[in-house]
Amino acid sequence: MAPPQTRSTASVSADPPFDDTSATAPHGPQADIVLRTADNVDFYVHAILLRLASSFFNHLLSLPQPTKPSDADVVTSSDGRSLHLIPVLEDSQTMDYLLRLCYPVAEATPTTDLNIVAKVLKAAMKYEFEAATSIHLALFRSFIPKDPRKAFAIACSLELEQEAQDAASQWKTSSNNRTPSRSQWGGYSSCPEYSSHTLSQSRDANPCQDVDCKFRDFEKTGLGKSFVPEMKNISAGCYFRFIRYLQGGLVSSFCTPPPCAVISPSHDITDENLSAEEDVLLRCPPDIALESSDGCLVQTHYVILAYASATSLLDKADDPECPWDEGMPVVEVEEDAATLRQLLRLCIPLKNPSSTEGTFESAYAVWMAARKYGMKQVEGMAKERWMRFLEDEPVRVYFTALRHGWTAEAERAARHLASGSSGHNLDATWYTPEMEYPTSSAQDLYRLLKYCHEYRSIRAQVADKARYDFRSSRHGKVANVKQIALQMHGVALVAYPVVAHYGSYDSMLAKSLDLFAETLVALDNLRLQTNN
Repeated sequence: MAPPQTRSTASVSADPPFDDTSATAPHGPQADIVLRTADNVDFYVHAILLRLASSFFNHLLSLPQPTKPSDADVVTSSDGRSLHLIPVLEDSQTMDYLLRLCYPVAEATPTTDLNIVAKVLKAAMKYEFEAATSIHLALFRSFIPKDPRKAFAIACSLELEQEAQDAASQWKTSSNNRTPSRSQWGGYSSCPEYSSHTLSQSRDANPCQDVDCKFRDFEKTGLGKSFVPEMKNISAGCYFRFIRYLQGGLVSSFCTPPPCAVISPSHDITDENLSAEEDVLLRCPPDIALESSDGCLVQTHYVILAYASATSLLDKADDPECPWDEGMPVVEVEEDAATLRQLLRLCIPLKNPSSTEGTFESAYAVWMAARKYGMKQVEGMAKERWMRFLEDEPVRVYFTALRHGWTAEAERAARHLASGSSGHNLDATWYTPEMEYPTSSAQDLYRLLKYCHEYRSIRAQVADKARYDFRSSRHGKVANVKQIALQMHGVALVAYPVVAHYGSYDSMLAKSLDLFAETLVALDNLRLQTNN
């Protein structure tokens, strides 16, 4: 069925046998339901056939219907009958394929387009069309040997674990694929970042035979070739497990995240944590209490909340329906007591309020609470404290920053990882629960890995250029070699060799500094792609 032409919001009738004429006497049995697709095509169908073919529609159509439906829920047929309208999210092409499998009519010609097969299979599973699901699942499986990466992405999006495993295995053993080695994740051990290629290769920055060579375009590396655009519809966690499997790692499930590690509780605040100024202020008689989600009453002061612009909390306290306890209003909130205490600590109008660092989760919870209650200044302070976890939790910072559209913070995390200063290699320890965010796609992880590759490639190219120039120097023999760890913003970039020429390092040190400046410019121009 050809897709319908672009139309206005007015609907049109589907092709036979689902058009208004075919489903109206005397041309055929009278339709009693209309399915309207996302592209405004009306399918005139029969409730009895839908109920027989679909458990979903059997349940839906068994529910009591309104005696006087609104005009928006009714379609008038060509013979003047009012038919119940059911809007669906699928397009007309998908519904036509699906319904033909349920009707005693000629089936649609089997498609050779995997995208169409995926759409029909998704709809069949969604509406619980058992026969249609079986037919299209078998058809989908036939595409796995032809396009395993795309099939893997579709299988994960539909939570088809066995098909995802089959697709991953097919891609791993495919003659067209060279599996990304662990060197890509662990610092290019098979093609070391600081070891030389041949002089001609170093000078021209040509890649060697290693699939993960630092001089190879990322899209041509084993890791880069394992990504296809359809993977942007699956989670970063699914893609991470896919790569781990290609590396030879053990993966029990591609579609299901592993059990999350137990989150350590946030550090509570006790009197011994208080500064002298805070101690005086907090010991003043409280006049408002916040009831936490874990049943604690956290007492504080109107003036502190007012200073922090917590208007929504104060409005609840001023509500006549607000309960009171011990002579003060009690506002029920969704945060736990530890989060509230951390939040209130940041509300105190002091230059440097004391605070325990807590955990990544607790720091993030404080920021979320500050944003929720409109406490702009506190929100900024909480975000700043949360960013202190960049050193130890760069991957978590990266995905959380992307979740909230913080491009600058995401790029800081990416650069921190690429520099290697944190000691985090691209290995199994990279996995974090944030990869399973609905907003964390495989494309986000792919872009992070691409950024790290390009960052290290820039460093390696400049370093190899230095090696070539130093080794091919015609001004005397090499007397000594040292390594100078050059720094940028406190992060080691690359160790450049300094060669002694007749006992003097001056000329080669100058060249090293020139190369360092060249690296800075290149790296500063490197940007993390975050747009779609």
